[in-house]
Amino acid sequence: MAIDTTITFLMGLLNGAGEDLHSLTDHKYIAEIPNTDMVLNGAHKTVVGVTILGSTRTSYFMSTIREYLKSDVSAQITVLTAFGSNDSHCRNVISGILNVLQDAQYIGTYRIFINSVKWEIKVDGSPQKWVGNITLDITRFDPI
Repeated sequence: MAIDTTITFLMGLLNGAGEDLHSLTDHKYIAEIPNTDMVLNGAHKTVVGVTILGSTRTSYFMSTIREYLKSDVSAQITVLTAFGSNDSHCRNVISGILNVLQDAQYIGTYRIFINSVKWEIKVDGSPQKWVGNITLDITRFDPI
């Protein structure tokens, strides 16, 4: 199965984020939702996962841009961490990711634009882990 162009785009943003974000996450990015039961190791006991929650594609005849098929994509970036004694580290990682996502777009063979970003943090299980979810509404144009 080929990796979705939207996941490739988001993983590229995270991998190119710079040392500030990489140092908070031990540079652990995966193209899936992390399992909350997974063992977290490394200095910051943190992993970041990227996945597509769903998408809706507009047909060729309904598209206002004839050379492309438009898709409305819902993506999620999940931060899973067991670092520290409160949600502060999770908030710092989310803040770093939000800085990377600000005004991010890709214009090339296909086109990707981030329309909106929502985030939340939850506490999960024992041992205690913090789960931060960033939900993205994205418009993607695929060439015909």
